[in-house]
Amino acid sequence: MITEFEKGQWSVIQNVITFMKDDQTAMELCKEAGFGKKKILELENDSCTFMNEVKAFLKRKGHLLED
Repeated sequence: MITEFEKGQWSVIQNVITFMKDDQTAMELCKEAGFGKKKILELENDSCTFMNEVKAFLKRKGHLLED
């Protein structure tokens, strides 16, 4: 189950990935929030907006995220 708080956290991280294009900061935020690759995919599917930028981020950095 995804909480509203997690949705808010993910929204911030999406903005960092999409607009700031800062993988390092996005990675740090994901780690602080406890979002692994599996959780990111769950959050993206919940929002019904699996953005190309997030897909590209996961290809570049997904191996560094713990599940």
